[in-house]
Amino acid sequence: MPDAAVPVGEKEIIERALRRAAAALKSGPEGEMGVGFSEGIVRTDFGLFTSAWCAVVAPSGDCGIGGGLNFQLPDQLVRRFNEGTLLEGEIENFLQDSLQNPFEDLAARALTALQN
Repeated sequence: MPDAAVPVGEKEIIERALRRAAAALKSGPEGEMGVGFSEGIVRTDFGLFTSAWCAVVAPSGDCGIGGGLNFQLPDQLVRRFNEGTLLEGEIENFLQDSLQNPFEDLAARALTALQN
């Protein structure tokens, strides 16, 4: 279940992806790896943008991180964010509507980082 509050800033988004990956690794019997996704908001001089990250954690503690998917938020979502009513799931829906399969690319980047 997604967290209700939208994480703001790359650090918070990455930390949430890492926590989710660690939780996924612990949730199954002797899993080979845990995968966690998180999306949120990044403030820039050009407005508010989406940001999405994926973390992959191995039982050894090694981890890989992949990120991307920056889109300027439409005015409707900026208003909801400024009102404090924007939910993380709405960001995920926006990303999925904007791209055919955004999280596949993030997972591939995280796995590449883990292999290196």
